[in-house]
Amino acid sequence: MEVLPSGDTPGYQEAASNILNGYQVINFRVPVYPLLLILTGSVNKISGSLFYLQYLLYFCSVWLVVMAMIKRNINLKLVTAVTIILVSPLLVKIVFLALTEAVAFSLVNIFFASFILLNRRFKFLFLGLIAATLTLTRPSFQLTGLLITLLFFFFEKKRSNALIFFVTFAAPLFLFSWFNKERFNYWGITPATGWHLTTKTALSIEDWPDASMRPLMVRKRNENLINKSSHTGTMFVWTLPGLLQDSLQKNYVEVSQYMMQNNVALIKSHPLDYLEAVGKSIFQYTLPNGVSAKDPGIFKALYTAVQFAYMYLALLLTFAVLVCLWLFRKRINNNWLYPFLLAAIIVSAIILVLLLPK
Repeated sequence: MEVLPSGDTPGYQEAASNILNGYQVINFRVPVYPLLLILTGSVNKISGSLFYLQYLLYFCSVWLVVMAMIKRNINLKLVTAVTIILVSPLLVKIVFLALTEAVAFSLVNIFFASFILLNRRFKFLFLGLIAATLTLTRPSFQLTGLLITLLFFFFEKKRSNALIFFVTFAAPLFLFSWFNKERFNYWGITPATGWHLTTKTALSIEDWPDASMRPLMVRKRNENLINKSSHTGTMFVWTLPGLLQDSLQKNYVEVSQYMMQNNVALIKSHPLDYLEAVGKSIFQYTLPNGVSAKDPGIFKALYTAVQFAYMYLALLLTFAVLVCLWLFRKRINNNWLYPFLLAAIIVSAIILVLLLPK
């Protein structure tokens, strides 16, 4: 068995190759998944070892979640329902793709299960390291770590536990950012954020803050639409790196910083357009993965309905949990309150990760 490559897979393989060659240039991708490609011998060609690693990691994490729910004496019907969802084809399919999703979702499961199962003094140290590993797998989880720190700060009897978690979460990210700063003069765990933000600001590109580059940005966006490279023009950004480096006479790191600064300014001036683009990205993210252009229309419709049901069910359940926790906060035992609130934060984070730039 082998995992299937996707559009982003070559980028992770390139990052893995760069690590093997001495890390001479800054990586567009964060390091955890490239290191797994190296470990499984998948740098040049995807090997079967990667599939077995992702498969075992995901299903072991599901087993840990089930064990944690049983330990909390959760109703058996609910345990069964959650297990069915976790092993359903729509989630298990991530194991068959050479992408970070399989590892990230497994780490989320392990984090939640460890929070319930572990009782020793090193619990929050371990949770912080998992959160850091998760962020170095998918940078979108940076905000999640901060939210969980706040949760521990307000609900843990020992405030020091929140501090331990935050330090062990932040330290690896700080060290990796420092490494990028010292070697490549870039502070941060990835230079990708500025580029990915452009996929959400493409429809407002006529107001690009740097007026000197505005005609180039608009022209490349329009070409992307005319050539049908993407039906919304959002993918035009991947034609820009070389052009902007030549036009601005800057290196890749400096152009990445330029994209970040201008996109932040554009989002500030067009916040509603940005939020609308984030909301619409659910269509772009989920639908192309599940159906083929040759599939019958009824199959596409059914598949789409199932995927929307998963997403909206997760949103509704998360909202319902948060509302109930607030309404019955004085009656709920903290032993029950904690896991549900943590789960609500994690589920919300996963949904945002699916919607926001990688």
